[in-house]
Amino acid sequence: MKTNKFHDCLPGRISRPKLPQADKTTDFNTQYLNKPAANAVPWWTYVGDDSACWSNSVAVKALIAQSLQFGYTLMCKFRDGQLIKDEGASEAVHKAFLELGLQCFLYRTNSQSYCTETTFIEFNHNKSSASLLVQSTDPELFLKLCEIQTKYINNEPDPEGKVFVLLPTSHGLNAQSIGVGAIPLIRDNYRADVLSGYDKVVKDLQAENPLGRLSIFDGSPGTGKTYLIRALLSDLPNLKFMILPSNMVSSLSGPDLLAALIDASDSNDDNEEAFLKKLDSGEDVTSESTKPGRKKPLVLIIEDADSCLSTRGSDNISSVSSLLNLSDGIIGNLLDLRIVATTNAEIENIDEAILRKGRLSQRVEVGKLEPKQAEEIYKRLGGKEEIDWKEKKFIPLSDVYALAKGGKIGEEVSTKTNKRKVGFAL
Repeated sequence: MKTNKFHDCLPGRISRPKLPQADKTTDFNTQYLNKPAANAVPWWTYVGDDSACWSNSVAVKALIAQSLQFGYTLMCKFRDGQLIKDEGASEAVHKAFLELGLQCFLYRTNSQSYCTETTFIEFNHNKSSASLLVQSTDPELFLKLCEIQTKYINNEPDPEGKVFVLLPTSHGLNAQSIGVGAIPLIRDNYRADVLSGYDKVVKDLQAENPLGRLSIFDGSPGTGKTYLIRALLSDLPNLKFMILPSNMVSSLSGPDLLAALIDASDSNDDNEEAFLKKLDSGEDVTSESTKPGRKKPLVLIIEDADSCLSTRGSDNISSVSSLLNLSDGIIGNLLDLRIVATTNAEIENIDEAILRKGRLSQRVEVGKLEPKQAEEIYKRLGGKEEIDWKEKKFIPLSDVYALAKGGKIGEEVSTKTNKRKVGFAL
């Protein structure tokens, strides 16, 4: 059964509303100003009986026409969040609307639309999210509908440290959350020079006028670059982070990807709300990223970005060019984009244009650990076996963690207890 037309309702549901022609000669008394009269012309008269589907865009234009002609006030409220966890919450919302006299003219599994002569409602819901749009020229009914919004849809702010990815949908690429990836930085796991560079990245990502829009964490595998990225999510909860696969970078200037980035770029509203909450609670409000009226940066995370950063050649020129344009071009400035990339590439192999001042904010070399620091981490993690750390000059962080858990890694190193060899891959 087709359900994309407003008159194709499910069996047993309220059928299509009757659409009488407008009586343009109706005389409205001034006492009905801002409140619809009992014989008000229905808003759908302005749509006409030929409309295949009443979409929100069509309905709001008709409601505006109704309000302008008769002096009503058009009220609108949108609530976006999660449906309350109670069993059958969506059916409870549906029942509440019907009890208020609304007619359901479109009923799908995860989407319903309702109307009266003065009201249009669009209700979308699934397991992870729900949204309810109410538009009405009837103030009494509008207030009752807002109560239903508040009762059944929880619009608490997203947890801090959420990570987004771009996924294909029927409407093009769309930013979707894949969970919370933030973890606090364990500063004892890194060398002093790495921590200094990391702190500068944190500061510049929040700056209104950054030193550059691109930050690079480079180093050999196992040195903890990914954990530094996750720590950024924890230290910068007010910013929006989006993972961008390196193979998509060459398409950054394309219309589909560019449109998705524009949609994902945050407005000032959430920033102002965060500022006011901090102000009320007595928290520090001097952070650049929480100043009201300022657009929040959108941070693109590109892991294993070797092909995007290496010297330009026939196989990667599109990727490098797109990265250069976004990190120091008009689009990057207007959207306030910031880019954080990780790479295993040697510094001499990175394209010179990438390292130019004004484009590069920070380059942080995440190196291996010296034996003394590796031993301290090993003991902190509860490592039991005594290891001769002096046999190796530099040790990857991942090897220290693996050894503390009793693992074997790569090359062998001697132990004092039984002369057995366990190893570090260097």
